[in-house]
Amino acid sequence: MDRPTMSYPILIAGGFSLAMLAAGNLAATETGHSTAPAFGTPRPVVTASELHQIDAASNPFPSKVMAKQFADYLAWTKSRGLSRLAAFEALRDLEQGKPAAEVLPFPSEQMAEQFDAYLRWTEEQRVSPFYAFKVTNFD
Repeated sequence: MDRPTMSYPILIAGGFSLAMLAAGNLAATETGHSTAPAFGTPRPVVTASELHQIDAASNPFPSKVMAKQFADYLAWTKSRGLSRLAAFEALRDLEQGKPAAEVLPFPSEQMAEQFDAYLRWTEEQRVSPFYAFKVTNFD
């Protein structure tokens, strides 16, 4: 019985493609470090409105204040028609070492301070600076 010779390469290519998709998802995980603290792993997605009344157990941020300020930041960028990444876009153009509270146009000093605290926290925890966007459904 003749077997089509093209089926094996197609099967292998399909399997390889599937493996690459799975590996891509693994590479996109937050840390990739098995020694990362509990805050370093992505938590289930919460909505921006839930961040205002979130309890400590389900808070993907290190503090309630930070969670609330991130929700306020999302609302502020939306109301101004700004990119959700406005703070990060502004950081590209800033001198190194200056805190965001001094140079970025946040609507409040507390939001700027929490942004600085968030950046320090992501560095300490070895997570992506975009962690907040991965754990928050903001639309």
